[in-house]
Amino acid sequence: MDFQLGLAAAPVTPLYKNGELINVSIIGKYIDILLEQGIRRVYVNGCTGEGPSFNVQERKLVAEKWLEYGRNKLDKIIIQIGGTNMKDSQELAVHAQSYTGVNIKVEEFLEAAQHKLPSLVGVKYSHNDLYDATQSTLVGGGKYFVSLGEDELLLSGLVLGIKSSIGSTYNYCGKVNCSIVEAYNKQDMDLARKLQLEAHQYLKIFMKYGGNAAAVTRAFFILLGLDVGPPRLPNKPLTNEELKLLKIDLQNAGFFDSK
Repeated sequence: MDFQLGLAAAPVTPLYKNGELINVSIIGKYIDILLEQGIRRVYVNGCTGEGPSFNVQERKLVAEKWLEYGRNKLDKIIIQIGGTNMKDSQELAVHAQSYTGVNIKVEEFLEAAQHKLPSLVGVKYSHNDLYDATQSTLVGGGKYFVSLGEDELLLSGLVLGIKSSIGSTYNYCGKVNCSIVEAYNKQDMDLARKLQLEAHQYLKIFMKYGGNAAAVTRAFFILLGLDVGPPRLPNKPLTNEELKLLKIDLQNAGFFDSK
């Protein structure tokens, strides 16, 4: 199974206005918006999709509908199946690291795992340690895919041989990020760098409004004409005033010019 090449958007889970019932009816339109930007891969039920906030039956429904609507349209549909307890454990592990100074190197994990987990295919690498990320791609003679989970490092990852990336900003900035990959493949590094800085401009706006992928990504989609509903508690949507200010910031940045 080839996971190596391409960008994957981490989609939000569409909800109705009450923030509870899942609005699966608009997943088809969601996919069309991704395709218009050149995005043909998705990472469903991850953090941006608030997977841990949904029960097992809800997550099964979301997965089934993405597979149903995405069949013959999307190249790759990756379903995140980690549960709430796992997330709690991960959070506690990260919390402990901040006090002990001990960091888990993915390279070391893969070195150990290759002898014990034959079904392991690869990892989503959501950290800015590009040395460890690059070394991880070499484990086992390059047998594992490493998908970079830091949108702002797309070009840096490409230069170091990391050809796969998963990001929430690819939901609405897919076109510019696909153009980065295209420019890199043509070895037009000046253009690739220019485009990466353009993507950074939108990421800066994203961070200005809290950087909560579940909430801010939904706001972007509302401004693009697809109401995917509010996030599920404890996440909170942007206020109407914040939404207006976000639109102004994006207009000033030229975000809608190529839409």
